[in-house]
Amino acid sequence: ILSNRAVWGAIGLTIVLQGANVYLPGLQALLKTTAPSVQEWGVIWLSALTPTLVIEIYKVVRNQ
Repeated sequence: ILSNRAVWGAIGLTIVLQGANVYLPGLQALLKTTAPSVQEWGVIWLSALTPTLVIEIYKVVRNQ
């Protein structure tokens, strides 16, 4: 997956479009979205990283 340029392009495009949906005033009004607060960003990052950390810790423990 790391060497697939199409996947990286799709990931980048998704991030840009999500950012536009949340931060551009015209799209905010059209889609009825608001920008996340700092606290909400913390929850988003914590929710996204927790499964990754759990899996990586599991792999380390399993390989000992």
